Amino acid sequence: MKRSTPTLIAVLLGSAVVPYPDGPAAASCAGPTLSIVPDTAIPRGTSTVAGRHFNDGCNDVGSCTVGCSRHCDEPEPVEPLDDVELRLVQRGRTWTLGTVDADGSGDVSWTIEVPSTARPGPATLVTDQTRPVRVVLR
Repeated sequence: MKRSTPTLIAVLLGSAVVPYPDGPAAASCAGPTLSIVPDTAIPRGTSTVAGRHFNDGCNDVGSCTVGCSRHCDEPEPVEPLDDVELRLVQRGRTWTLGTVDADGSGDVSWTIEVPSTARPGPATLVTDQTRPVRVVLR
């Protein structure tokens, strides 16, 4: 065995057990979400679809790094979103179910009626801010 081999092995083993320093913690905001009351099966007639976190900005407080332009303990300004459009998508067709403004907390709510041209079966509810939510039309 060459003399450099044990040294290389010692360096590799040493670097495997030495902890890496943690960087500054980064907080993240919850993204907008949708929920259907009472569940994901939507009957004919009216149902309620609710959403949370429809905000522009993030009201979290994290540590600042060098160059921070504001006081580190000040939350970022948060503005509720306006004109949040809820759409139903099924088999290549899209229906707008309503457009609402988020309240001061970023909450939204739509009272919807399934369009008569939609068929029973799988569909999705979408907004520009959320991932599609799978639902079943009854």
